[in-house]
Amino acid sequence: MNDATPVIAALAGLCQGFSLAQAPGRLDTLARALLLDSIGCALAARDHAAVPKAAAAARQLAPGEAATGLGSGRRYGVLGAILDSGAAIRALDFNDFYWGPGIGGHPSDLFAVSLALAEARQATLGELLDATVVGYTLYLRLLDLMEPHGAFDHTSAMTLGAAGIAARLLPLDAAATGHALAMALVRGPALSAMRQGAISEAKATAPAVAAISGVIAAQLAQAGIAGPVAACLG
Repeated sequence: MNDATPVIAALAGLCQGFSLAQAPGRLDTLARALLLDSIGCALAARDHAAVPKAAAAARQLAPGEAATGLGSGRRYGVLGAILDSGAAIRALDFNDFYWGPGIGGHPSDLFAVSLALAEARQATLGELLDATVVGYTLYLRLLDLMEPHGAFDHTSAMTLGAAGIAARLLPLDAAATGHALAMALVRGPALSAMRQGAISEAKATAPAVAAISGVIAAQLAQAGIAGPVAACLG
């Protein structure tokens, strides 16, 4: 990728080259378990107050029949399904949690993205899981670089992770993937004020909203929009 900085080239290469079939250990089994856990969390949250509200917004955001929302069982365009499923996966806060050297977060929020895009693109389960693990990797690496108790929220990493998933499932070539990731990196930062004081219902939808931005970045790159790769120095 001639116009990519080293960090963007490396991230794009990760997105392009990863395969669970070549991964060591029981990563495939773990990915399948996380998928089932995320679906279970979403189904358990269907009566949470934020979930039907997110579904109503999803119908306005992206009417269509491309993919199914886990919260309502309705079909939407891809972005609507991400909002519906993302709110349901997160609403009860029971989905998987990670805390490393930086800040913590819920990487399985990303299944809202991979499920919607995989259904819309008629991808296989293996393709869905490969894409999700790519998203996890980008998400967790960014969390590890973020300052604990700083100004930025872990949903900042959703935009980058979602762009990586979309890059695999749309799919994008290496150059377009770099542009998608660059756009996602500069659009991703979200403030930790989301979790301060009286936490609002918007917390349930925050990961999905961030993820939608990442998918839009990938769609723009697919259409030929160049991202700010020169600004993403590494």
